[in-house]
Amino acid sequence: MKQSVQPEKIGSVVLDFFGTVPEEVYCEGTDVEERVLQIFKAGEDPIEVLKQDNRWPLLYQLSASRGNITLPMQLDKDKTVLDLGSGMGAITAAIASRCGRVDCVDISLARCRANAYRNRDAKNVRIHVGNIMQYESEEQYDIILLIGVLEYAAVFCDEENPFDKILQLCKKWLKPNGILYIAIENRIGIKYMAGCNEDHLGRPFVGVEGYHCQEKMRTFSRSELLEIVERAGFVSSFFYYPLPDYKLPIVIYSDDYLPGNELNLPFPTNYDADRYFCFNDVLTLKSLRSSDEFKMLANSFLLEVRKEDK
Repeated sequence: MKQSVQPEKIGSVVLDFFGTVPEEVYCEGTDVEERVLQIFKAGEDPIEVLKQDNRWPLLYQLSASRGNITLPMQLDKDKTVLDLGSGMGAITAAIASRCGRVDCVDISLARCRANAYRNRDAKNVRIHVGNIMQYESEEQYDIILLIGVLEYAAVFCDEENPFDKILQLCKKWLKPNGILYIAIENRIGIKYMAGCNEDHLGRPFVGVEGYHCQEKMRTFSRSELLEIVERAGFVSSFFYYPLPDYKLPIVIYSDDYLPGNELNLPFPTNYDADRYFCFNDVLTLKSLRSSDEFKMLANSFLLEVRKEDK
């Protein structure tokens, strides 16, 4: 069925619809998502909310630390940004004041409404509701974001190589020399080797063992991720290493600046469930500072790649 829903306006933000009417294919839990929407509609203070209820889904949606992953990004007022899989707008909120315009795309109407209420005063935010695979744009962007999205490619793309396909679309939508940022977990990150649950499937060692159950969601090692982006034709790959991970980063290292003796941060390694403790992953990561092993075993990545300037 073709989309017949009329655009909505929430504050300064317009939600429009494309493709077919999306079903809610991914959800933190209906009660949580309704609560988050209520928080933004009512203008509640997220800090005060988290003092009373710091369940992981709420912490993930409301924590200001989410925005730290955008700090290394090359944003300025002349740049246009496409935020793919924008969800409830945590990343959108972190970048809207730093760039010229943000176009958001997400398949979940409930999440898009939360994003709109969260950013209702932003005059440079537009939200498009629908499946990324059906999104069409006649313009190209300076920057595209896939923050916690690439791992879900097989959920919203039925093609044989969904991860390749979404990157090919990103390349099409980027200007020459435009930048793509990918934030994703490292399937052989040290915390997963030590017994933390795989983030999307909720079981230990699933990613470490190579997703032998053929689950749709999957993450990649550093070399696997490089292979995928290079196969899609991206160049100038540069890695950042957020700790404890890209979701709630406290500190972000990079290929140019690896941690030294200052790496002495206690941090959580499993946010929402009990875990195995095969060994102390924090101490192990500290022992690998300033080494290539640190790059290989970091818990997650922020990868910056460019479209060739042709």
